Amino acid sequence: MNQDEFRSEMTAYREDAEKSATEFKDSYIVLDRLDRLYRRLNEAERRQANQVLAEWLLSATGAVRFDARHLIREFHLSTLLPQLYESAAMLEASGTVSEADEAQLTRSLIRFLQPENIVVLQPARLCPASETAAERVG
Repeated sequence: MNQDEFRSEMTAYREDAEKSATEFKDSYIVLDRLDRLYRRLNEAERRQANQVLAEWLLSATGAVRFDARHLIREFHLSTLLPQLYESAAMLEASGTVSEADEAQLTRSLIRFLQPENIVVLQPARLCPASETAAERVG
């Protein structure tokens, strides 16, 4: 599937989820479905999806931008940092209060994705029951 076909499919999927969310009065339906879609994608499809998300960040529709930011945060898509910076600048330049607030959310996401803010959990170190907490620390 080429990028244009993929974009059309992903956009149609999001629009269908949005219709269901409206019908059931549950806005989380869109996020849940997009999360499930992204999880099912293979590596090549994720590259295509990331390109769509980059485009969604610059959408004229706030809900589309919101969904893109959600997926970027959920899946830690730091490769999209340049597009996040571009989106934040676009929103700040708009001059509206709501888009200025949205720019702040975008800047927060940028900080979240910075390498120094990524926490890598280490496996717990097992120690003998006879070892005290002081001995483990020291």
